This record gives sequence, C-alpha cells and structure tokens, in this order.
Amino acid sequence: GQVNKPGLYVLKPGQTLQDALVAAGGLAPAAYLYGARLERVSVRNEQEKNLERFKRDAKRDLANTQATKQTNTEDAAIAQAGQVRAAAILNALDEIKADGRLALGLRPNAKNLPPVLMESGDVLTVPSKPNSISVMGSIPAGQIALTYDEDQSVYDYIKMAGGFSRGADTGKVYVKRANGEYVATTGWFSKVSSLEVMPGDAIFIPEDLNKTTFTKELKDWTQIIYQLGLGAAAIKVLKD
Repeated sequence: GQVNKPGLYVLKPGQTLQDALVAAGGLAPAAYLYGARLERVSVRNEQEKNLERFKRDAKRDLANTQATKQTNTEDAAIAQAGQVRAAAILNALDEIKADGRLALGLRPNAKNLPPVLMESGDVLTVPSKPNSISVMGSIPAGQIALTYDEDQSVYDYIKMAGGFSRGADTGKVYVKRANGEYVATTGWFSKVSSLEVMPGDAIFIPEDLNKTTFTKELKDWTQIIYQLGLGAAAIKVLKD
C-alpha cells in the first residue's frame, strides 16, 4: 500500500506493527493510516471456526422450524415465507469468506500504529485516503457509493441514498469504520443522527427480520456477523 518500500520483510521476535512500518520505509505522502488493514492467519482461522459453527447451528434450527406443525392455513403460509427467507440467508452464508482482519482501533488523527506484536504471515496494508463512503442494506438501490462530505451525518447519507426501504429496521444502523471497527447503534434519533462519518466508512441498514418466523439465532444475524468481524462486504452478501 502507501508505504515507501512495499515488500516482504523478516522481523525479529518481539517487533511490532510500527517496526514493520519503519522497515517498509515509513508512510508515503498519500497514506491514510486510519484505514490501515492488518490481516492475520490466526484471526482468519478463528473466524472460519465461528462461521462454520454458526452455519451448522442455523441449519439445525431451520430444520427444526420446518418440522413444526402449523395449526391453520395462515400460520402455514407465514411459516413457509419465513423458511424461504431463512434458506436464502443460509445460502448467502456459504458465500462469506473470513478476511482475517484484526481491527487496530486507530483514531482519525493517528500518527503511529499501535504496539501490536507481529505474527508470521501478517499482511499490513495502508491505503490512500478515499473520497467516498458506502450506504448498503435496506435502501432502494441495495448499495450505493456517495462522495464524502465532512458536513454530512449518517442520516444525511441515508437520505441521499434514497432513504429507508419499507422493510428496514430503522432502530438499528451499523457503521463499519475504515479502521475496521463497528459502531452498532439502537435508538435512531438519540445516536445515529449525530454520528460522525469518516472517509471510507460504510453505513449498513438491516432488514427487520421480525417480519419473518425464523428462529432467534438468525433474527439478529447482522449482530452476529458484526461479532464475527467479517466486514461490511459480508453483511452485503446476507442482504442480497
């Protein structure tokens, strides 16, 4: 990425991310340190285990739901619609790949990387500063990229993206920060409307899955993906 001497480096035991950055000649003028990305083999392995466990449990719960007897025609129709939606989510889960990203918790004005010890196989990427943000999820277009404007709030960007779709869960909005962290919010007007947006951030509006009859394990699947740390791209896969 945006370092003066990109390449492959061998570091001594006990050396940190900052040492790796120094070895690579330091930051290039266009570097966006806030968006620095560390991909780690051990993190990817743990994500893959969590994802497989979640998929296994979800498929079991779907099978149990399908086996439940319905008392009348209306209940059966509602259950069938919920099962179709749940099956689509499970199919989408199979497309998700663990990215191994370890969020570094950098602040927007950070000048140095945190003192994280390096591990064999680590990949550190420093991007250039983007001039856009993404809005995805339950909006008319499904996903859209918008030009970054420091004067715009989360709510402003959602309005520019066409506003909420009919099935949106307006009480929960997730912001995937360029630094790898998530801000998971509830209570729209108390928190989200005033949340600052940074270049490279992604705003995600989930669907209200209370409208389906799927079990509680998938009812808040966006929160689960957030906990797995699989990224906004993974969330988009589930939305589609």
